[in-house]
Amino acid sequence: MSPERLLDELVGAARKLGVVVRIETLRVPVHHASGGLCRLRGKAVVLLDNRSPVLDRVLTLADALAPLADSSEQVYMAPEARELIETARAKREGRMQLAESRIATARVMSSSPKPGVRKARSSRR
Repeated sequence: MSPERLLDELVGAARKLGVVVRIETLRVPVHHASGGLCRLRGKAVVLLDNRSPVLDRVLTLADALAPLADSSEQVYMAPEARELIETARAKREGRMQLAESRIATARVMSSSPKPGVRKARSSRR
């Protein structure tokens, strides 16, 4: 699944969980950040920086939704999105090392063929 579709899938899942996702230009004076989960007036909000690469936004959103993973069982989402959230949750809980989580994330991101890539036909008849 492409990073753009994964982002759309995670945003949809967040909405179903009652989490608002805002993609805006973030101004961080010390360093550039991709965003994260916060509470505004009692509501869960995930802020994502629109200047960061789509993949960073996907991983930031998956990490932000990880604490809500227990309630995500009630919400349908694509298997790739669920696996990203579960990987982020395992990393957060210390069940998975950073290197392992990167490998799992890379596996999810490369699980489908890239656009325009097809199986080659055999030229023999």
